[in-house]
Amino acid sequence: MRILVYGETVEWLKQVREIAEILNSEVYGVIPSRELVNQASKILDKAYVFDGLTYEPNTYHKIIRRVSDKVKPDVTLFPSTIKGRTLAGLYAGEKGQPIITDVLNLRYIAGGLEIERLVYGGSCIATIRSTLPATICISIGAFKPSEKQVNGEIEYLEEIRESAVQTEFRSREYVGVPLERAEIVVAAGRGFKKKEDLEIVKELSRILNGAWSVTRPLAADYGWSDTWIGISGATINPKIYLAVGVSGQPLHMIAVRNSKTIIAINKDPSAPIFNEADYGVIGDLYQVLPKLLEKLKKKLG
Repeated sequence: MRILVYGETVEWLKQVREIAEILNSEVYGVIPSRELVNQASKILDKAYVFDGLTYEPNTYHKIIRRVSDKVKPDVTLFPSTIKGRTLAGLYAGEKGQPIITDVLNLRYIAGGLEIERLVYGGSCIATIRSTLPATICISIGAFKPSEKQVNGEIEYLEEIRESAVQTEFRSREYVGVPLERAEIVVAAGRGFKKKEDLEIVKELSRILNGAWSVTRPLAADYGWSDTWIGISGATINPKIYLAVGVSGQPLHMIAVRNSKTIIAINKDPSAPIFNEADYGVIGDLYQVLPKLLEKLKKKLG
């Protein structure tokens, strides 16, 4: 069996050496720094070295793929870090391989690997099987560093010159107070019929000196906003969270559970959000909101 590893630190390479011993494998490495050459050559059977490049995922994964075409590894290993998982995803996508992240342990079985990995945010460990070849991201520290030394080969790679990638940065546009710092947040859900109707939500948030947002479907599916409240969007902890036309699905409610007071307006009396709300109004938002605005304007002058 052959292992190919992307490695930037000696500690990580020593862990991979331990994995190689477990799998009785040769281990080859792609090393992005000449400063690691001497140490890497004592850990890896062969080190492919490149240098002088600013980190850019598309360039790096092409270099790794080029080495992979030479080595033809059964397993390609990356550290389960932000950079490692990014490169592993690009690499596995190009190679058409399965990718398994947050791996704690592995062993060879006939025709593949049996793998233990973290699931449910690290609260549980799952045992799965994978065919070969495969791309695997190892949790840092899962394996003890090997002290075995070898007399490995070194090959210096020609640099790949890529054109600069142009990107555009646009900051989020807030109405009033930034969402994460607002003491009052008004959110719109799928009870709204069209984008223009969100103006009443924006007006309500202005009157209350708060912030407004939407649930994920309105942003991700309909494109009505560039941000949303939910486990995959913004997590909030205001004093008052006013949910208008929001059904209250679990992935949304997790992101608002630290709100001091939750108020829900929904015409469906069986909407799940009423199980979480401190106060609830059962009614059509198109009738309730105008009356609420009228009362607030009169009270606040």
